[in-house]
Amino acid sequence: MVVSRNLAKSCEFKQTLDDNLRDQFVSGLHNEVSKQRLFSEKKLNYVSAYNLARDMEAAEKCNGHMHHMLSVHRHGRPFSGSGATRSTGKEAAKW
Repeated sequence: MVVSRNLAKSCEFKQTLDDNLRDQFVSGLHNEVSKQRLFSEKKLNYVSAYNLARDMEAAEKCNGHMHHMLSVHRHGRPFSGSGATRSTGKEAAKW
């Protein structure tokens, strides 16, 4: 973030510097949901775009970790997504 701002200082952006940095940052995101979420914000500057994107990425990673942990807890192994269950001689619990 600091590097982008320092590189842009030599440009003639003046008052639009923050807007240009914000737009470039958001446009460069790979996650389309995050990108749409950020572009839908009414008042979004470069710093808040960075912070929101970082928070959304952390929440997504945490959610993935929680899904993995619940899957291990429920099935005794990571969930493969194939619908197969481990045979224990008992019917699997229905949620």
